Amino acid sequence: DPVKLESGQEAFTINNSISNSFFGELAINLPKKGDNTGSKKLYLKKWRGIVGVGYERFKYMINQQNNSYDFNTIDIDGYSYNRLINIFEFEEKQEINLINGYVGVEPMFSLFNIDVLISARMGRVFSKEGTYTNYANSIEYSGYYEDLFGVTIIDSYDDFGSVSDVRGSGDLNFKSDIYFWKLQAVAQIKIGEKTSIMLGGSYTNYYEGSLFEHTTELLNERYQDDGLENDMNSIINSPINLSFKYPSIILGLSKKI
Repeated sequence: DPVKLESGQEAFTINNSISNSFFGELAINLPKKGDNTGSKKLYLKKWRGIVGVGYERFKYMINQQNNSYDFNTIDIDGYSYNRLINIFEFEEKQEINLINGYVGVEPMFSLFNIDVLISARMGRVFSKEGTYTNYANSIEYSGYYEDLFGVTIIDSYDDFGSVSDVRGSGDLNFKSDIYFWKLQAVAQIKIGEKTSIMLGGSYTNYYEGSLFEHTTELLNERYQDDGLENDMNSIINSPINLSFKYPSIILGLSKKI
């Protein structure tokens, strides 16, 4: 799966995780070429520099059976209290679109008259957008006040009730700088004088970890005169860390200019 949970995230599950990508690149032959001084079946032909642009899309769903947390807030009369939230049967769909640029170097080998290229690339995301839609079967709200010495006053415990069929949607908040590295191995099989089919695989690692910023609470929990405001923000605002590290299959065309 292209999207995974970091260790210690057993409360969450990732389902229906898929990704696809497209890229175009320019390969520039470097001055020093290899030569066929060793085995005629395998030898280094040349080194190339790579400059490329890519597009990647991720779609996946995050599920959590139960989610509980608390935070300090202010009531409508201006008094501080501790708010308790219990969320039941939560799910969130996320879709992410990234456009990136990268550079790299690769040696080209000849193996049984087939060109084999092995490369290492590093890049940065230049354009990013993502959306989420989520749902919770029910949410329970409660809270309590403390006295002047920080001791909880049990009698002041308030049950604000519960709401059902809670939904939210919006845009995901990304980190300002997102970097990645990629390892790639491809075989080029000639189908014409200047055209080859590319077959191979790669492994990509967005090494900053999660792509997202935690900017707010999961819920818009503001207690108002007319009741509770129940719209949910993204699950990325709760204690969850996703990793984007994944292998890919490469299929494409190479054209000499």
